Amino acid sequence: PPLGASRHRFPVLLCHGLGANRCSFDLGCDPSLAVYLACLGFDVWCLELRGHGRSDRPGLFSPRHFGWSFDDYLHIDLPTAIAKVHKITSTLQLHVVGHSMGGMLCLCHCGTASEIRSATVIAASLDFRNTGSDFARLLKGKWLAHALPAIPVGLLALMVSPCTGRIKNRLEEFSLWGDNVDPVVTRRH
Repeated sequence: PPLGASRHRFPVLLCHGLGANRCSFDLGCDPSLAVYLACLGFDVWCLELRGHGRSDRPGLFSPRHFGWSFDDYLHIDLPTAIAKVHKITSTLQLHVVGHSMGGMLCLCHCGTASEIRSATVIAASLDFRNTGSDFARLLKGKWLAHALPAIPVGLLALMVSPCTGRIKNRLEEFSLWGDNVDPVVTRRH
C-alpha cells in the first residue's frame, strides 16, 4: 500500500525513551519502525515529550524553564498526545509502542486507560531492583538537581564526546540527553 494509506482501524502512537526523541522510531526510510508500520497500513504518530526533539527549548533567557517530571509526562503529555490522535483520526482507541521510559509511561497509563487498544513495551521495567542497573547510583547526585535549575547534560555530553568509545565508562549505559519542553506529536506519512 502507498505510504500514508491507513488500512487498520486503530492508529499507532510511538513514545520514545528518556534520552531520545521521535528519531528513535524514525531514523530514515530503512531503519524506521514508523515507516515500517505505515507501510503495513497503520496511521503512525510519533510523540516527542517535553524536553525532547522539536519541543520548545528552555534556556537561561527563555520564558520556558525546566522543572517537569515523569508525572508530567504521564498525566499531561501522554494523555494530550492520545487526545490529539483521537481527535484527528476520529478513533476511540489506539495502539501504543513505548521504548524505555516511553514503555514505562505506557505501562503506567494502561492501568486506567480504556483508549489503549494494545501496548508494546520495549526495554522497559517498572522495577529495577534486581537488574544490576546503575540508576540507583544516580540518586546520590539528587542533591545537584535541587541545587541547580537545570543540569546541563547536553553540554556535559559535548565535553566528554571526544573520549567516548576510547575510554570505557559507565555513562555509555545511560541515555540522558534531551533538553526541550512541551510535547510534540507528528504524523508519519
